[in-house]
Amino acid sequence: MLQIDAVLKRLCDVCPSFITVVDSSLDDWTTSTTIDDDALYAQQVVSAQKEVIKIICVLEGFARHLIGMLDRGETASFEYIFQVIDQLYHEGDSDDRDLITLFFLENLQEPRSYTFVDSEAFRPFLTSALLPVWDKLNQGTNGKQALDIFFRACPSFQAASQSELDDWYDSESGLLLYIALAAFARHLVGMLERGDTKHFPIIFQEVERLQLEGNDHVQGAIVVGLLEKLQNLNFYTTGNPEQFRRYLGPTSEKAWDELYKMWAEVARAKQAGLLGPSLNIDPNQIMDPDLRKIAETMYRPLPSVPRKPSN
Repeated sequence: MLQIDAVLKRLCDVCPSFITVVDSSLDDWTTSTTIDDDALYAQQVVSAQKEVIKIICVLEGFARHLIGMLDRGETASFEYIFQVIDQLYHEGDSDDRDLITLFFLENLQEPRSYTFVDSEAFRPFLTSALLPVWDKLNQGTNGKQALDIFFRACPSFQAASQSELDDWYDSESGLLLYIALAAFARHLVGMLERGDTKHFPIIFQEVERLQLEGNDHVQGAIVVGLLEKLQNLNFYTTGNPEQFRRYLGPTSEKAWDELYKMWAEVARAKQAGLLGPSLNIDPNQIMDPDLRKIAETMYRPLPSVPRKPSN
């Protein structure tokens, strides 16, 4: 696995102007790793290690820095920069390659990040090994298209989400698809509990299709941002997640059961004391409705695990 110190050194060596960004952002990147151990394990971004979150922040920050350089026409070092990215891509394991793909290359393709040019201006600098990865990211349904698909399949979600749309976009990263899909999951639970299920067959037909036809980011977001949130008991008042099973296609149902299995493993690991101390948050004790909604989204109650009798 790539190590944060080695990654930073090599990026700063080949792109000295990034040193200023690192100096001003390193504290924020370090702070971003202080997340609940349960949540980190469960997210399984690529690896259940806090070091990974730092690398993600560095890769995202480096992508934004290169976009700024491209907009300013400062491309003299780009050939060497992408040679280093190529080296990191091939030196790491499959998880590291996923990190570079999803948090560096995909961020370079975010259209909202550009002022004067577009992402294809990077193409001449990509190595022969990175080009197929770059092109694959352009294939399949992207996040904005996926959200539009759900708006069409579920008109009430589009109407209800107008006040939240600004919260789903970041000035640098563009559409925050995981946040949008978490809101969609909450909306679907509300529909379920009201008995308003007439659109569910078409909605979950699109969920199934996007897991097959969406790009890598969309496929991951459907599982972690939507299906996993539909299993979060914090979202429910009178219903339960298994009421959605009848609407799931085969790919969705497989992912659904794998999520249950993963969370059962988290519960067993916690019971065995392998995860260390974690925050115990009861969203119902939070008075501020916006903060309570955030807590309900972030913290999922763990399934109960029968304790073995002591000898």
